[in-house]
Amino acid sequence: MDDFQKFAWGLFPFLWVTLGIVGFFLFFVSKNVEFKKKYYPWYVILAGVLFAFFMLMMSMSIFPLVIFLPVIALITFLNLRNIKFCDSCGKTIVNRAWFSKVNYCSNCGAKLED
Repeated sequence: MDDFQKFAWGLFPFLWVTLGIVGFFLFFVSKNVEFKKKYYPWYVILAGVLFAFFMLMMSMSIFPLVIFLPVIALITFLNLRNIKFCDSCGKTIVNRAWFSKVNYCSNCGAKLED
């Protein structure tokens, strides 16, 4: 393992935890629906790209990336599809059922927009 890979192994957990904490406060604690709707897709895509980048940097091989890139894309798609934001109360609604759609807020009962 060269110095760059050691650096990447040390940097990845720090960035990943930081991204998770910041995302939690911005998208689950905050009630700013406009901000959530505007920046959540960018956040999820950034997380997927960062994960793929660090996989490449840590292994220095393209093979693991070719295997896991479809998985990263699927997780990104599911995160974008299954997380909604209530315009009425600002709550983040996480739909854990892959094949059904959430139409109403579990917090206030308001109809969710697509």
